Amino acid sequence: MDRERGTLKLSLTVYWGTGSILLLQSLPFGLWWFARLQLFIGVFIVGIFPSLGSAMTVNTDPSVRGRVFGLATTSQQLGQYDGPFICQSSGHLLGNILRILRGRA
Repeated sequence: MDRERGTLKLSLTVYWGTGSILLLQSLPFGLWWFARLQLFIGVFIVGIFPSLGSAMTVNTDPSVRGRVFGLATTSQQLGQYDGPFICQSSGHLLGNILRILRGRA
């Protein structure tokens, strides 16, 4: 019971911290502000991965556990590659749409 309570406390702290830092990232106080926030985001996100690994271990059958971890790693790597590309593409598309709507095409 204490282990579950500790895991829940850690998970809530990490999720709350990550969300708070991501919200602070929207405040434009300069490059050094942004760099420090990136450091803190990394610190909090690192706390999420052990929780996810533990949840996957507990909730999967041992015969498919290797596949589940393989798929999780693959999806993480695809997200790290495709995420910035999709954000840049959607930002470019939205910028063009706004420019056309304003009549500056």
